[in-house]
Amino acid sequence: MVVTGSAGKWYPSDLTTANISVGDLVGKQTITRTVTNVTATTGVYTAKLQTPHGYKAEVEPKRLVVPAGGSATYKVTFTRTDAAYGDWVYGSVTLSDKDNHRVRSTVALRAKAVTAPATATGEGATGSVALSPQAGWKGTFTTPVNGLYAGTTKTGTLTGTDPDFGPPPSALPASAARTELTVPEGTTLARVALLSSDHLAGSDVDLFVYDKDGNLLTAPDESNDEQADLTPGTYEVYVNQYALPEGATGQTYTLHTWLIGPDTKPDNPATVTPAERHVVQGDTVETTVAWRDLPAGRTYLGLVDYGDGTDTVGTTVLTVTP
Repeated sequence: MVVTGSAGKWYPSDLTTANISVGDLVGKQTITRTVTNVTATTGVYTAKLQTPHGYKAEVEPKRLVVPAGGSATYKVTFTRTDAAYGDWVYGSVTLSDKDNHRVRSTVALRAKAVTAPATATGEGATGSVALSPQAGWKGTFTTPVNGLYAGTTKTGTLTGTDPDFGPPPSALPASAARTELTVPEGTTLARVALLSSDHLAGSDVDLFVYDKDGNLLTAPDESNDEQADLTPGTYEVYVNQYALPEGATGQTYTLHTWLIGPDTKPDNPATVTPAERHVVQGDTVETTVAWRDLPAGRTYLGLVDYGDGTDTVGTTVLTVTP
């Protein structure tokens, strides 16, 4: 007998593999598997579960009849009870018949408190964004957002190009600019970024960020949209002009920096609906983040946190361009 995967609502864990692996199980998930009988007689199989610690599991159907040369499908539903978030735990599903023929699938599960997009974008001076986080627990689900932050900008002139820039030379070419950035302890989000909207179409301006040990933390590419999220520490940040459109000899660059922490005051308010609600495991919380009357000419970041009433268990970074 051969075990394969199948899916209705598609999950990566339903891929065609004999084993079962779910790396982001939020509350409850059902896995589908198809078995094929490669013998000339009908097989009747029962399932035995070695359930991973911290979960309960149920197999349907409990008695699987697989015709000769045919296939049949079964489902296993895993529900988190007290499994630690972020830790892998293991078990198995074994199908066996009266003649002691056995097919064993290893099970590997890792619980996640919440699934939500790491980033989201919005446009307009007044607008909103819809998010759909999924909760992995039963109880209170909170979605606080402090507001939107404009950050700071640094501008200057880049002249000519240097396609071979890096590591930083002792004397900067006219195509490059340098700044030192210190990210304080306790900063929730520290980001430096270049935006294509600030620069000439057809140009290529690159972002280089080095830590205190001289390690390059970015991977410049052909886009003028480049960014780096940083942990507390001191950094050297370089902007270099790799290429210019025909006829251009230089341009003004803009380097954006956001340092958002518990004591940082937002530049503009934002609202989230619902801010709090009761959930059961696996609930999707349809959430709307809205803002009004953002001043033009800046790009704003907001942190949409997801919590269980006590701790923050996930965050979406929202970028808004008026």
